Amino acid sequence: MKRLLDHPSKTVILAAGLGTLLGVLYAQFLTGGFKATLALTVDQRPGPKSADFDYDGYYAVKATEAFADTVAAWYATPAFAAEVYQAAGRPLPENMVASAPARFRAKRVSPHMVVVRVSDRDKAASQEIAAAAAQLAATRTAALHTDQDDEPRFGIRASDLVITPNALPLAHGALAGLLAGSFLGLLAVFIGRAPKE
Repeated sequence: MKRLLDHPSKTVILAAGLGTLLGVLYAQFLTGGFKATLALTVDQRPGPKSADFDYDGYYAVKATEAFADTVAAWYATPAFAAEVYQAAGRPLPENMVASAPARFRAKRVSPHMVVVRVSDRDKAASQEIAAAAAQLAATRTAALHTDQDDEPRFGIRASDLVITPNALPLAHGALAGLLAGSFLGLLAVFIGRAPKE
């Protein structure tokens, strides 16, 4: 090891080469699968008109925004994720229920829109799970927040699914590995050549 540290360029080149190899292996074997993306539009049913209190719909927009945050938060709960998988016909084993929300990414991107991404190794599974996720959110929304006429205050419309490969390109993995390996090689040389007290 000391002989290697006496030649800093060899140390950095070796570390960079190992980092590049590990980056390529990671991109090739540990990433992959498919990502299904859909947009959920949250609609609010108009309430009764009032001549005295309108504010150009400001409070309606704020209520929709708050409810869209609630919808996005559902996808972070294990119970909702397990219901989605059950509705998709792919029930989860009990030991995987706690980690199921990690397969979902839901984010409110505007007051009325939540973008949901579902990752899975199987293309058909990602499609079925995303469709079930949209349907379950719409069903749950219809059951909540009813007004005096027992009508739902909010509704959810889902966009068409977009399914894309979820793989890290080999060039990105190689570049990340090269940079990390070079940094670690330089760090090893710096530490190895530091004066000992």
